Amino acid sequence: MLAGGRSRRLGCNKALEQFGDRPLIQRVIDTIKHLDDDIVVVAASKGQLPQLDDRIRTAIDRYPISGALVGIFTGLKSARSQHCLTVACDMPFLKADLLRYMISVSEGYDAVIPRMENMIEPLHAVYSTDCIEPIQLQIDSGNLKISDLLSKIRVRYIDREEIERYDPQHFSFINVNSENDLNTARGLIEKVKR
Repeated sequence: MLAGGRSRRLGCNKALEQFGDRPLIQRVIDTIKHLDDDIVVVAASKGQLPQLDDRIRTAIDRYPISGALVGIFTGLKSARSQHCLTVACDMPFLKADLLRYMISVSEGYDAVIPRMENMIEPLHAVYSTDCIEPIQLQIDSGNLKISDLLSKIRVRYIDREEIERYDPQHFSFINVNSENDLNTARGLIEKVKR
């Protein structure tokens, strides 16, 4: 799980924001812990992380530069399995069935990513450790664009029809970047079933 963002738009550490009866990061953990017992939370610094369950591993970005690509790289370098579910800590309505499906179709691909028309969700994805080398080369060249990585690896896109089997209203892709996003998401808590 990526928890290393600076939360500039929200103005505070969004992972720690109370969401229902628990912090946002805990809500995400509670969804993904049923999919794999090896959870790694990646952050830019130790100070960004709350106290987590002892079974959850943490990793600090391996490069001093910020960006989701660095977080993905750090998570993959810390991984114990070849295919790694990668989600952001600010996605309160993840659907376990959709994530499980994405994992099930990952064999033979470097990444599995939801796509609706031209919109992709690279922080709601499965990445293979085979991505480590191309990501490292890209970071070393100063390019932190995930979209540029995707043109160099084997990607299995999960299109709208597949997504809607598990998440017809696309709640999985709601994320919290601002106070308005947070308030909107809090208003959906009772409506969104996992």
